[in-house]
Amino acid sequence: LIFRLLVNEKFEAIFKKKAKTIQDIELAEQHIEQVNFDELLSNALSDKNYRLAVRYHFLRFLKQLSQKGVIEWHFEKTNADYQKEIQESRLKSGFGKLAYLYDYIWYGEQPIDEVRFQQVKLQFDSMNQILPT
Repeated sequence: LIFRLLVNEKFEAIFKKKAKTIQDIELAEQHIEQVNFDELLSNALSDKNYRLAVRYHFLRFLKQLSQKGVIEWHFEKTNADYQKEIQESRLKSGFGKLAYLYDYIWYGEQPIDEVRFQQVKLQFDSMNQILPT
């Protein structure tokens, strides 16, 4: 406590809980093809970290699109870039909805419980059904 005061930490911050760090992958250092999203997803779900699970679902979907030649993955591309690459209209529209959900939950730091996660998961499962073979 004394050390925190000496380093000019704000008084309120001394008594606040520190934010829980999220163990995440660094896509700039790895290619999406080399990441085992099923394992990461399983770990996130066992930790009940549903926000992270949504992230892994989305990244796994990007990986599948890349593997099927629908998009060309690159860590610097945006979701809008990927959406422009998708030719099939139903897939393009569905991707836009998933990207919106992902952005809202992950970057918007929206809390998500198991019930809401199951609803989001259904949307990912539905999109996986229309992926080209």
